[in-house]
Amino acid sequence: METIVTSDGQRVNTTPTINGGHVETAPTVDGTERRKRRGRVGRFLLGGALVLIVAGIVAHLAWKYSGSNQWKKTAERKGVTLYTMKSPGAAVEKFKAVWKIHSKLGRFVMWATDAKGDSMRRESGLYDLRVLDRQNARVHRVAWKQPLASFLEPRQFVTKNEFSQNPTTKVLLYAVSAIPDAVPPDDCCVRVQVMDNSWTLTPLKDGEIEVEWYVNMDIGGSIPYFLQNSVQPGGMMRFAPKVESFIEIAKYKNAQFDWLREAAVTGQQR
Repeated sequence: METIVTSDGQRVNTTPTINGGHVETAPTVDGTERRKRRGRVGRFLLGGALVLIVAGIVAHLAWKYSGSNQWKKTAERKGVTLYTMKSPGAAVEKFKAVWKIHSKLGRFVMWATDAKGDSMRRESGLYDLRVLDRQNARVHRVAWKQPLASFLEPRQFVTKNEFSQNPTTKVLLYAVSAIPDAVPPDDCCVRVQVMDNSWTLTPLKDGEIEVEWYVNMDIGGSIPYFLQNSVQPGGMMRFAPKVESFIEIAKYKNAQFDWLREAAVTGQQR
């Protein structure tokens, strides 16, 4: 058997055969066949990749434009109930945690406005917290930074924080909204562009306070929405039961504000 290479680069095996006393060769071209096989494999892989891409796009669009705009109970632990809401057109879900604490409204306000407090630093690792300005006793603008996983860039939050109280029910609302353009860019971090969070504290007759912590936020960067949707609930469920211990410390015990009114209670106050 002899193998030759033709002028167009093909390898030809020549095998002598006898046909009516004449010696003939029966060429077998294997180079072309291999190239055909490689082409078929390449087309198959490319087709498979395109199918996956299209399926991913379809799944993303199906998820993004799904939703009922209704709260659904998704977890309950240690007195905290978590609800999730999916809105059409939004990939990141909204979350709400509801629980009760034994405390006073003034103590919550002092904790939420204490730029030197260490409970949030210990719990979430936030750093470089600074008050940008105080527009009045109820409204102030702040900035802080917060680490995520070691392989992700930290996040920088720049927010307007505003308190308001219903004079009749004494319900306290603490709204925290992103104002990302309020300070110059900082190369240290990814600045959060979307944040519309709030805390609603409703005094109850027995001296307890019902807390509703609402989170509508996209931390941005390279973190996909499905990861945010899976991680955020766990963080809220871990943080919420600790809030009372953050508030109920000696530093905040006698907190009072001219604009804030505590609700009358029938039970024993702490």
